[in-house]
Amino acid sequence: SNAGSIAEAALEVHNVMQAAQDAADHYVEEIKVRAENEYQRIIRDADGKAEVIIADAKIKAAKIKENIL
Repeated sequence: SNAGSIAEAALEVHNVMQAAQDAADHYVEEIKVRAENEYQRIIRDADGKAEVIIADAKIKAAKIKENIL
């Protein structure tokens, strides 16, 4: 009966550890998804700002060319 109790306890510990590992794996995957989404948002924002800067630079360049010619 002692061996049975030890085996049962070991199985319970294993189940608890497996549940903890599963939860940790799920958490890591969720963080990866959030990080990827945040990365994509940052890239979109940077691209948008770059487009505005380029458009502004083209306008300024055209005005400079007009004043020179």
